[in-house]
Amino acid sequence: MIISTSRSFIFVHLHKTAGEAVTAALEPFTSRGDLILSRSTRDEFRKLLLPAYRSTPLTKHATASTIRQVVGTSAWGSMTSFAVVRDPIERTMSLYRYLSRIAATVDQSRLRRLWYRSPLGRSVDPRTWAGMIAYTESHSFSDFIRHPALEAAPAMREQIDSLSDSRSVVIVDRILPFRSLRRDFAALGQELGLGEITLPRTNESDPSILTEISHRDSKYLRSRFRRDYEHLGSYFSREGKS
Repeated sequence: MIISTSRSFIFVHLHKTAGEAVTAALEPFTSRGDLILSRSTRDEFRKLLLPAYRSTPLTKHATASTIRQVVGTSAWGSMTSFAVVRDPIERTMSLYRYLSRIAATVDQSRLRRLWYRSPLGRSVDPRTWAGMIAYTESHSFSDFIRHPALEAAPAMREQIDSLSDSRSVVIVDRILPFRSLRRDFAALGQELGLGEITLPRTNESDPSILTEISHRDSKYLRSRFRRDYEHLGSYFSREGKS
């Protein structure tokens, strides 16, 4: 999540939609007073150093409505707000691949294991994530998407809820489809006056894991994310909404 008053834009970071790559691409264009919240501890400390944001509920994945409440309606309207959305089925498959990668590495480092036993470390231990609990207690992707713990996983929140007000009206200015992200992000960079901007590859999961799912699971996820398909479905096509 980025609030850049210096460049007059707000990036709303949704789970598993290339948010780390977008943040990495935009950070070089930000200034000292801009707020950047990503996965690094440095950015969490940066929030503490900015009085305007220090006591706010802003987090890496803060919703558009929460950000608007913090910055104020006037400031929100004066800046370009945007987010990336992704087909919910692809997004859930990406989450599964990501958890697979984390599960395979979480116990490999002795220092990491010791850190997770500390008071601060316990709060960020991946093994406590709702999604990880669902993953480790499931024998297949079918089991995973139906595991009760997954209901509490932030990454399974419908995207429309992060982009809209209480009436499900989208309040961000621009929605970038994941499938055409490189093209659309480059165009947005030009509109924001950032010039040529390249989207790096970060936080990618192994694409060879879970390459396809059953019709039954696809039907289940379409029902599970019914509101996303209803409100954002035009952005999930091959080229996305123009």
